[in-house]
Amino acid sequence: MNRTMDRYVGRAAMFMARAIQREYRQNDSIAFSTLVNSIHPEKPFPLARDVKAYVKYARYVEEGTRGSYKGLPPTRPLAEWLRIRHGLSEHEAKRRAFGLARFIQIHGTRARPAFKLSIKTNPA
Repeated sequence: MNRTMDRYVGRAAMFMARAIQREYRQNDSIAFSTLVNSIHPEKPFPLARDVKAYVKYARYVEEGTRGSYKGLPPTRPLAEWLRIRHGLSEHEAKRRAFGLARFIQIHGTRARPAFKLSIKTNPA
C-alpha cells in the first residue's frame, strides 16, 4: 500500500512542479528557461515531496527584493536579458544594463509569486 501511495504522491508533486513551471512561462519577465527548468520535486522521505527550484536566484524572483542594495546587482545578466528581450546590440545592452542596475539598487524588484499562485489554484 505504501508503494502505491508513494507513487500517487510523486504524481501530485510532478503536477505541482508543472503548474509552477506553467505559471513562470506565462510570466512576462522571464527571458531564460533556467529557472523554469530547475523546478523539480524532491523526495525527503517516503510519502512526502518538496517541490523546489534549484537556482540561487529563485527566492528573489518569488519574493522580490527591497531597494537600497549596498552595491550594484550584476550587470552582465541584466545586459543579456536586455539584449534578448529588447533586441538591442551588445554595446547598447551593456550601456543600458548599468542604468537598470542603478534602478534596481534604489527601488528593488517586484515579486513574481509563481509558487504561491500555483498552490492556491491547484490544491493537489
